[in-house]
Amino acid sequence: MTTSSPRPPAFFKLLHGFESWMQSISLIPDQAYIDPTHFAWTKQLENCAAEIYAEYDLLRKSGEPIPPFQEVSKEQGAITNDSEWKTFLLYAYGAKSLRNTAICPNTTRAIEAIPEMRTAFFSILAPGKIIPPHRGPYKGLVRCHLALKIPDGDCGLRVRGEESKWISGKCLFFDDTLTHEAWNKTNDERVVLFLDVLRPLKKPFGKWNDRLIYWIASSGYGRRSIQTFRDWYARHGITNDATIPRRNKP
Repeated sequence: MTTSSPRPPAFFKLLHGFESWMQSISLIPDQAYIDPTHFAWTKQLENCAAEIYAEYDLLRKSGEPIPPFQEVSKEQGAITNDSEWKTFLLYAYGAKSLRNTAICPNTTRAIEAIPEMRTAFFSILAPGKIIPPHRGPYKGLVRCHLALKIPDGDCGLRVRGEESKWISGKCLFFDDTLTHEAWNKTNDERVVLFLDVLRPLKKPFGKWNDRLIYWIASSGYGRRSIQTFRDWYARHGITNDATIPRRNKP
């Protein structure tokens, strides 16, 4: 099954216009790949990599249905239209999947220990899957991949023309507002824990950034996205709700 790929919400395009300003208040440099030492929790998360992968592997072996990305996030239909990029969602813009986090308690405990975490899911690329060049919507977030299962062979990531590879058990940080692409030209699946975390910003802009992410989750766009997520699981006979907890008060 494939879904249509609606245009990204208009406010995402509006956010693009603020990227130069956002970089001017950023506490990290404007680079394709970002030094992990900018995030104090990196080692703590990496220390959990084995138990996080074990939890994913148990989930896979259980026969749990894992949706193609574009079927729970319709705008992804612009870059993928098959079942070869699957995602098991835990958090999205701060909205928490109650069922998915409950059945992955160790992973949930690890990601909830990250104060800046706003999106988290298992991202699985099937053998032969190529994700074409694209860009993310908002520079107020930084993308992190914790590498869980990286097959031998041609499997990598390119950001603003700079190629990199995942290293099992290690975090790879990059700026997803820069054009990037990924591929798995091997005979085995690639699995990462995909995180979006708040970009470190000068005071008081960090609080404003956090409130904007909360607004996105609670906006009409966010509510429609949650309903799309619920509907996919409902079609598979599963009740899977999501809530939008306010992590940081004004």
